Amino acid sequence: MTEDRFACHNCKKDYILKKKDDSRPSSSKQDPVISYTITLKNSVIKGYHAFEIRPPMTTPPCPLTVEPEYTNIQDNCACLVWIPDLEYFSQDQLGMTTDEKRHFKLEDVAGLPLGHVPRSLAPQFRIILDKGGKVHAEVTGEPTPSYPPWPAPHEEGVV
Repeated sequence: MTEDRFACHNCKKDYILKKKDDSRPSSSKQDPVISYTITLKNSVIKGYHAFEIRPPMTTPPCPLTVEPEYTNIQDNCACLVWIPDLEYFSQDQLGMTTDEKRHFKLEDVAGLPLGHVPRSLAPQFRIILDKGGKVHAEVTGEPTPSYPPWPAPHEEGVV
């Protein structure tokens, strides 16, 4: 497996690109299957204020599925981030509370969308998804407001 690191200057994100050659002998004359893993650090899932669903905080983190949002007429590249279905989780995890304020348990939110991929990343993810690739997200922390570089509401200097 090879690994390359690069930064995207447009969206100010760091990427890790891992290339794994899954060459398998086959009777057909197709190219070997090559899969890529791209790790995007320091990004967010947008839309907690609209969806109001907190992701499950499990160890190890559950893979959130990214899928095109074909019904979004405002953004034809929009991608939704989905919590896995109930079948993914073990029986003892189903009663886990994901949101104390709304009294949601994992069994209430499994299989639901919890937000969007940031608009700056959605076109690149759509290319991957439209070519049959897969994109997954991973929860690394609790939902927090995502703001451009100005201070967040709880920081000093905000009215």
